[in-house]
Amino acid sequence: IKLGIKMHEYLECIDFINPNYDQIANAFLKKKIRNFIESEFIQQNKDYNIQKEYEFIYEKDQKEYHGMIDLLIETPTKIIILDYKLNHLVDDAYIKQLKGYKSYIETKTSKPISLYLYSILKEEFISLEKELTMV
Repeated sequence: IKLGIKMHEYLECIDFINPNYDQIANAFLKKKIRNFIESEFIQQNKDYNIQKEYEFIYEKDQKEYHGMIDLLIETPTKIIILDYKLNHLVDDAYIKQLKGYKSYIETKTSKPISLYLYSILKEEFISLEKELTMV
């Protein structure tokens, strides 16, 4: 859990456009963060509106929902929501979590919304488009 928290902290603070990896003393963490930032996925989207740790609170069906989106990217044509996980990506709870994020963002925009999970340790992105239709 400590490793996951540390990774989230670094990913929140580091500049994706001009990253300074010197602030990361641990070589393993530095490598994982560098590989994420230098991934094709991030490089293709880094020049758009990137919001890290996007916090929101909303009410639906007389219930209050609170969330923190790890990474929200707004391009001219779509919204991308990315949630970091330390390792494991296959979990119905993650799908439910991201569906909640999507539900909220849909109240703010008419742009299509894409949902992704990223495994920090596996350095793997997965799209949740198919999973969302199954849950």
